[in-house]
Amino acid sequence: MSVVLKYLNIPFKHCGRSASGVDCYGLVSMFYKNELGIKLPEYHYEDGWMDQGLDLIQKNYWEHFERTDRIKKYCIVTFKGLQTKIVSHMGIMIDDISFLHVPPSLLVCMDKITNIFWKRTVHGFYIFRK
Repeated sequence: MSVVLKYLNIPFKHCGRSASGVDCYGLVSMFYKNELGIKLPEYHYEDGWMDQGLDLIQKNYWEHFERTDRIKKYCIVTFKGLQTKIVSHMGIMIDDISFLHVPPSLLVCMDKITNIFWKRTVHGFYIFRK
């Protein structure tokens, strides 16, 4: 759990990729680089990508990950919007039920996958392909 503490309370920043501010992909990317030594590919996006129906996370990210049925420590958890059904958020599983993420306009925090909102929107769990 101590590895998580340095990420808690980092503020949300659109397209952020550093400790001064991150978006959900920036958090995953920073965590994977710092804690696992894995440099994830970068991609950029414009505001409103979800409103346009673009599934940028799916398009740009999944070639490096494979879906898993079992939750594993530090696997990626993804979420779909309730109305858009587009993968629009991600976090890092810390244990079987806790995940680290940054909600838009808030701070990096821990949540539980068993929370009713997250349980309804979870899309899947992914592990890095070596």
